[in-house]
Amino acid sequence: MLRPLLYKISSVMELLEISHATVYRMVANGELELIKLSTRASRITSASVARVLADRTNKR
Repeated sequence: MLRPLLYKISSVMELLEISHATVYRMVANGELELIKLSTRASRITSASVARVLADRTNKR
């Protein structure tokens, strides 16, 4: 299955099982990379989501 290059904020919330506020906190901390598409649209890169998931796996 082909993974998207960019995820909606809501998709990242589901994938990582985190809240909206936590997504933005992780963006501010540099853990997730946010791309602004327009004044009302933002996406998170799949590479940054994959890094977070890999870090979680390595910590277990």
